[in-house]
Formats: sequence, C-alpha cells, structure tokens
Amino acid sequence: MVLQKELTNKIEEIAKDAEVFEIDALKRRYPDGLDRSYNAIIILDQLIYDGSVREVQNEMFGYFKFLGVFDSD
Repeated sequence: MVLQKELTNKIEEIAKDAEVFEIDALKRRYPDGLDRSYNAIIILDQLIYDGSVREVQNEMFGYFKFLGVFDSD
C-alpha cells in the first residue's frame, strides 16, 4: 500500500512511491487522470479478478475503486 498525505487524481502522484508497479499501463487506461481524488493505492501481485464489483463505499473505511488488472513482467 502506498499512502500519500494529500488527495490527488494524478496517477504519477498517487503511485510515486510504488516500487513494484509499472505505472504506464495505468496511465494509458486513465490518460486524463482518475475520476476523483484518492490518497492511497493498493497493489496486489498475481491477482486475477473478473468480478462485477468495481466500487465500494464503506462507512468505516471510505471509498474504494478497483482500477484494473495489469500484466506484470
């Protein structure tokens, strides 16, 4: 998990400290940035997900959005 102090919709800022993530694939999927501001990104390796749940609003933890599955090399 990468946590930033400030909310941002800029992919470069939210994922700037992610060490094992190819950011270019995410930038191609969201060329104009994210639809709203976030302060954390969680990266899971070796995950296959094709479920229908893409967003979760949780009273205790807030809003979560699934941004996609990307190949890792």
